Amino acid sequence: MFKIAALYKFAEVGNPEKAQIEIRANLKVLSIHGTILVGQEGINGTISGSKDNIDKAIAYIRQLKNFNDTDIKFSEASINPFARLKIKSVSYTHLTLPTK
Repeated sequence: MFKIAALYKFAEVGNPEKAQIEIRANLKVLSIHGTILVGQEGINGTISGSKDNIDKAIAYIRQLKNFNDTDIKFSEASINPFARLKIKSVSYTHLTLPTK
């Protein structure tokens, strides 16, 4: 059985590129699969792995600065829903609405 964690947290990430590298390295060791997007505004993603390794991955994410109360929803699957691990650094473009 695979444990699945859908997570997000809007919080400041000072250096998304550095966070991307560190998150990937830590989750890869745990054989975690899925995708996490890392931006200056926070993180968002869904990951899967063994129960123990997902618990360790979540503990790692929650110890990151500003992410101790990351919102997480759990589910399970009989097969791993993800083929590999992808941690992406993203930049969001803020839309400005025209004023009248």
